[in-house]
Amino acid sequence: MEVFRFSKLQNIGAAGAEEDEFLSDCFVDNGYLSHLEDVADRRLILLGRTGSGKTALLRMLSSKHTSHTIEISPENLALTYVSNSNVLAFFADLGVNLDPFFKLLWRHVIAVEILSRHQKGRSAHQEKSLLTWLRSLFSGSNRKDAEMQNTISYLDNWGSSFWRETEFRVKEITQKLEADLTNTTETRVGTEVAKLLSARGSASEARRDSMSEKVKLELRQLGQQVVSSAQVNDLSKLIEMLDQVLNIGAEKYYVLIDGLDENWVEETLRYRLIMALLQTAKDFIRVRRAKIVVALRRDLLERVFKRTRDAGFQEEKYDSLLLPIRWDGNDLIEVLNKRIARLVERFHNNISTSTQRRSRPSCRST
Repeated sequence: MEVFRFSKLQNIGAAGAEEDEFLSDCFVDNGYLSHLEDVADRRLILLGRTGSGKTALLRMLSSKHTSHTIEISPENLALTYVSNSNVLAFFADLGVNLDPFFKLLWRHVIAVEILSRHQKGRSAHQEKSLLTWLRSLFSGSNRKDAEMQNTISYLDNWGSSFWRETEFRVKEITQKLEADLTNTTETRVGTEVAKLLSARGSASEARRDSMSEKVKLELRQLGQQVVSSAQVNDLSKLIEMLDQVLNIGAEKYYVLIDGLDENWVEETLRYRLIMALLQTAKDFIRVRRAKIVVALRRDLLERVFKRTRDAGFQEEKYDSLLLPIRWDGNDLIEVLNKRIARLVERFHNNISTSTQRRSRPSCRST
């Protein structure tokens, strides 16, 4: 048998799970995967340092439940559109807290993604068949069914855009809030003030600074009212309806969110969006057959808590949601053994294939 020797260019894996060709064959499960798979397990924030295996765990979970896994990449959510919104920036500078809107954004995106996957393949006319089916499920005359019918009307209001790409929906929700803020401002304060919302850069700052404190206060109160009331009740009922719909069948759904430590949006906004995501993931615990799993570095989570905490924030309330990744010496030895064995096996397979090719008789025409 040919003796195997390591060469300088050989390796037993890659730093990132995305490029690791050994991952599927040499994955070592030291208990974390089963916790992630359990939708009843509250631990949904996968916490670890760079290289600890967060992305690897998400990829293995996805490969085991391919048809019921939804992967959401922050880079594909068009959140740069949110950060570049002149209207939102105007009200944020006045002191309006946009956190309720960020939470609404995540709730809508995640709920729609799950419903879309659940409905996939039911009909060529998905939106109509889904809404018809949902109405048939909640067709009673009791108060609960009436509330669900109102929630279905929320979905119906989005029309065909409900089935478009996530990026499109994020833009549309943001544009709706921009329109609500602009129209309300024009109605309550006046056209001249409403024109400020479309101004850019220093022009906007100069015009805003020229407003009286009374007008600023009125705009801040008005903006906070619009932001805080924007379909929050509808989306709360949507989570409740989603739980009832999914609980009819046997499917379980996993929403996986990774890459939050990358530069997918401006830093200050990124912290607030991550905080809103964690709050949304916590809300979705009520959905018994779905689970949101968020991968985060510990240092990033600490910065999120530090930059977004308000007077009533209690960090310890998130402790039960954390699944910290830890490796001991035996785990690491098992990882090395598996990967080295796979490398040696591949080497001998290549030798065997090469020998077979050399031993084949050549075909010559006579």
